[in-house]
Amino acid sequence: MRSRRPTRRRENAATRPQSGRLQDLRAIGICASFRCAVVDRRAVVRTRRQGREAAVFRIFLRTGRAVPIQGARCEDAATRPQSGRLQDLRASGICASRFRSRELVVRTQRQGREAAVFRIFARSESARADSDLAHRSRVSRRQMRSVLFAVIAVASALAIPAWGSAENSPQIPAPPTVAAKAWYVVGEDGAVVAAQDARASRPMASITKLMTAIVTLERARLSDVVTVDPRAARVGESTVYLRAGQRLTVEQLLRGTLVRSANDAAEALALYVGHGSQSRFVAMMNAKARQLGLTGTRYVNPHGLDARGHVSSARDTTQLLRYALGTPFIRRTLASGHVEVPGDGDFPTTDDLLESWPPLIGGKTGHTAQAGWSETAGAEEHGITVYGTVLGSRTETERNEALETLLQYGLDRYRRVVAIDSGKAYAKASTGYGRPDVELVARRAAVRTIPEGTPLVVRVAAPTTVPLPVRERQALGSITVVAGDRVVASTKLVAASAVSKPGLGGKLVWYTKRTAHHLWGLVS
Repeated sequence: MRSRRPTRRRENAATRPQSGRLQDLRAIGICASFRCAVVDRRAVVRTRRQGREAAVFRIFLRTGRAVPIQGARCEDAATRPQSGRLQDLRASGICASRFRSRELVVRTQRQGREAAVFRIFARSESARADSDLAHRSRVSRRQMRSVLFAVIAVASALAIPAWGSAENSPQIPAPPTVAAKAWYVVGEDGAVVAAQDARASRPMASITKLMTAIVTLERARLSDVVTVDPRAARVGESTVYLRAGQRLTVEQLLRGTLVRSANDAAEALALYVGHGSQSRFVAMMNAKARQLGLTGTRYVNPHGLDARGHVSSARDTTQLLRYALGTPFIRRTLASGHVEVPGDGDFPTTDDLLESWPPLIGGKTGHTAQAGWSETAGAEEHGITVYGTVLGSRTETERNEALETLLQYGLDRYRRVVAIDSGKAYAKASTGYGRPDVELVARRAAVRTIPEGTPLVVRVAAPTTVPLPVRERQALGSITVVAGDRVVASTKLVAASAVSKPGLGGKLVWYTKRTAHHLWGLVS
């Protein structure tokens, strides 16, 4: 009586990666015979994703495990995960019966725990592994198992980005909504983190003074002495109480303009640089705005008091701030908590967040009846820098809370990573004649800021063999690191140590040993 075959349980694919990537993976060819895969413990597998070749992997096996040995590398690392996750994977189970129908069910473990269940399909005839192919290849069941482990290693390597990103990159929350008419936040890479009506033209009040400072620094020296024009002394609102005929340096007036947001100081600088003409200075401001690409910005005066057509946008203002903070004097001045004006006293900054929120590195406030409460500022935390602007808040408190919330959200959207580790061997190259392999290490380390959830892709270009002799720190390859569509780091790969060229005697010994080993294999 025929024994009934046990019912095979359909594997649970609940942890399959999302977005259908797994279904698009196809093994289209194993470019190595089964025997070669067993003897050399190596298989070359080509993969296809969405109709195009995705990557070529060279898989190295250890007995009983589908784990790449040290020094193994991908031919094309475009889909290889970062931070050594590949070495943490272990194939813990396979539904081998399904391989006859060209479908593998693979269970994987990561750091001792089951990570995911994957179903891998092989459609190409060159990737068949049915009983007929096994018979023609004259392999034992043990050899067949080794080849299956090779396929498991490929499947695990290809599937890492899908489930690994879900585990290590938590879902990014939506940008917050704050009490302002417009806002804009960018990272130091220029990527937009949060935005609301960012291109709408609005009054920007005293944020105008950033451009006043930029134009002044381009056309005057800090040590220049300015005699305050009576027209400047008559400007009201926020002032440092300048008097007509008072003599101050450009540096002192700039500090009053940026720290105390003094309208009279800004007017005095404009009349000095514009040779007595405010309109001439304003023309310089607008020319600089066009040069910086501030397409939604138009200046009518140097201080920002309400005037018809005096507008900017949250985007333009943030871009202006980034440019201004690139000037060391402006960056230092905006971080100051007070300014002393000779003869007039000591004045505190208008930026309350400088004292109440430590990540703030400097900003420029603004307030008028038409503009509301506004500010543009930069923040830095753990080596991560972001820039942001809020325009049109109803109160000073709402403005401060809105800017702090948005900048903190921006800081949380980035992370600092070691893109290139100078102490890590990224490749190995053989040298021949029985001499030791050469480890290729990065010439320089690189630490970068990248958006949260963006994987790093490491691309290594290195030879598999090198001629002797090899000098220590000799350049032998290169490494490039990509985040998204941007190259974030690159450097040369150099030899970690020197390997000398053997003499004639050393070569004879190597040839003798190799010949003896070959003859012994033929006899056995």
